[in-house]
Amino acid sequence: PAAIVTLTGGITYRGFGEALIDLGVLNLYLGTFNLLPVPPLDGSALLERLLPSAWWPAYLTFRRYSMFLVFIVVFRFHGILDAIYEPILRFWARLAGLHI
Repeated sequence: PAAIVTLTGGITYRGFGEALIDLGVLNLYLGTFNLLPVPPLDGSALLERLLPSAWWPAYLTFRRYSMFLVFIVVFRFHGILDAIYEPILRFWARLAGLHI
């Protein structure tokens, strides 16, 4: 999340090519974030289909409060998300020929 602000904040100071790469990185960040298996996000659809029926009532209780969990992780424990996004950012940079 902090890297997203850093990347998008510098778009106006650089050229179009670098801005395009920044937007690609931002797209990867948002896409992978959306695939996390937490109920307000789209990745939870897969989790719901694979969940055993015996766990369904507990999952519905968790689902009710999961948006708060997402906010806590994003704003308090952003290091967890950085650990997820770091390999993605390095892959995208390598693909674009950049050295991070």
